[in-house]
Amino acid sequence: MKTLAFVFGLCISAVGAVGILVPSGLVWLAQQFVTSGTFGFYVIATVRIAFGVILISVASASRTPKALRVLGYVILIIG
Repeated sequence: MKTLAFVFGLCISAVGAVGILVPSGLVWLAQQFVTSGTFGFYVIATVRIAFGVILISVASASRTPKALRVLGYVILIIG
């Protein structure tokens, strides 16, 4: 499970790097999700919920488990 959390972290870092290097590409990707209607909404919600669950499940192995659990629950609720 820690590996999956690491992969999610890499994906988030990659999106951030794309946002810095090619902001128009990130805007295009966001527009694709907005114009796809309910399907895009459900895809983004599923990713958020999965990320929150992963953070909650790997919190016990981290240096700050309480903070990671709180962040996981916040992301889960937002999803």
